[in-house]
Amino acid sequence: MKAVKTLLINPPITTETLYGKFARGGSNQPPLSLCYIASYLLRYGKDVRILDAAKFKLSAKDIMTEISKYAPHIVGFHTCTPYFNAVKSLASQIKLLWPNILVIAGGPHFLGNPTDDIENSKLDIIVVGEGEQTCLEIVEGLEQYDIYDFLLNFVQSVKGLVYRTNGTGKINPPRELIQDIDTIPHPARHLLPSFDTYRLLLITSVSQQRQCRLPEDVHSGVFFA
Repeated sequence: MKAVKTLLINPPITTETLYGKFARGGSNQPPLSLCYIASYLLRYGKDVRILDAAKFKLSAKDIMTEISKYAPHIVGFHTCTPYFNAVKSLASQIKLLWPNILVIAGGPHFLGNPTDDIENSKLDIIVVGEGEQTCLEIVEGLEQYDIYDFLLNFVQSVKGLVYRTNGTGKINPPRELIQDIDTIPHPARHLLPSFDTYRLLLITSVSQQRQCRLPEDVHSGVFFA
């Protein structure tokens, strides 16, 4: 059984892209969803890293360089809708350079139409719903199979996945929610840069508060983005 390395990537979307002219007040938050996935894999002794491409404003070339250094078997992307085009582009480049890397994505974007998303991208797998147990099963599957046997013979057995067969997206039965959330370890924050380097809050000045006419139930100038 081979050791499988997993690289989880927060796509390189800047605050300027997300917030436009309000970018100066936008938050640059750590990708905690990836930290939870990573902590779950670490609990079971798996090799996993996180690359916050948004934080470091990495280019596609930079990301390919990091992938080449680490040589992962799996690359996984966190995907909100504003990130999807970037994820599609990166997935295409990865599959062109390294066909044997399993490229997966998960996140709130895929609560929409994941079969269409996988049919129109180079993603191998889309994770729908909670990803901790699903990602663990993916890693354990790749420990036993090469990527081709995995996609042909194993992927159908994993709940919460969308995959492609002959170009057509297929949806597996949904995965049950984790009932006891205490079984999920604390997020693997140590795989990220220091939290002090992230901009977590939007803090408004007194003059800005006056201009915004804050609702009466807002008691401070601090907003969680």
